[in-house]
Amino acid sequence: MKAVVLEAPGRFACIERPEPVAGPGEALVRIHRAGICASDLATIRGDNPIAVYPLTLGHESIGVVESAPAGAGVAAGDWVTVYPSVGCGDCPACRAGRINHCPTFTVLGISRDGGLFSERVAVGAGQLLPLPPALHGERGALVEPAAVAVHVNRRGATRAGERVLIVGAGVIGILTAQVARAYGAGGIVLIDRLASRRTVLEQLGFEQFLHADGAALHEKVLAAAGPLDVVYDTVCNEATLALGAAVLSPGGRLVLVAVPHGTAPLGIPFAQIYRRELALIASRNYVPDDFREAIRLLETGAIATAPMITATYPLAEFATAHAALTRHPERHLKVLLRP
Repeated sequence: MKAVVLEAPGRFACIERPEPVAGPGEALVRIHRAGICASDLATIRGDNPIAVYPLTLGHESIGVVESAPAGAGVAAGDWVTVYPSVGCGDCPACRAGRINHCPTFTVLGISRDGGLFSERVAVGAGQLLPLPPALHGERGALVEPAAVAVHVNRRGATRAGERVLIVGAGVIGILTAQVARAYGAGGIVLIDRLASRRTVLEQLGFEQFLHADGAALHEKVLAAAGPLDVVYDTVCNEATLALGAAVLSPGGRLVLVAVPHGTAPLGIPFAQIYRRELALIASRNYVPDDFREAIRLLETGAIATAPMITATYPLAEFATAHAALTRHPERHLKVLLRP
């Protein structure tokens, strides 16, 4: 069986390893598609502060159950996605369904071995969510990043008619825009340093795109949309935080989405935040209910995926897929792996 193993930062390979054996309470899942995430790339670089080494990479997937324990809620033949976050199951956060607040919270393929860049995986049956027939294919492979976008919008409390700015038009930014639109946002502006993002955004029906070329961005945003109600920042550096604070209406919400890499402090534009009483909100990971909502939005077509999937490679060609993403970000958004 093939699996992508990261021995240490910069040292990865697709290798042959023994077939997994399901233990007590575990299901055996044959992976159909797995998505490469920016967190995977950071883990490979050695920039992810929660990463452990060595490990099998991957935390986005769709697959088919080959075996499951009785009463698991899934059975052989079911299409599923894997909820990759693992909590202790007994703390107040876990009991309340807020696994992302568990003190021992880990993520498969990042801070916990047993990632999903593998032909088969043995995983706790409770980590599996069944998928409707409409998602039995590549569309279903984006449930996990769509759940991130759902959590982001829930943290930012996107409301009907609100004006939204999304900083960074990568996978999470574009999915966040689609969820915001589904929740009734009245106007959505996206910014990215890659001018090529305009094409995919137009395919998805987003007409307000600004190229982050470094010239008077806050004036461009205000000219395009006026003061904003909420800013979703998927980049999170000092410049983007300053931009968000500058374009928000009084009482607006600045939501920080990017995963912090490294230990350098991030300057906060406190004077702007204070004077206009802005809310500064963090969004981390997701909870199981975000997955259920992501599945609903994907099934109904509120989230479209076809323009976002830019390539699919065999698992054995992971090095080629990695090179495509890292060397040509202007060409790629979501790159998938298949057996």
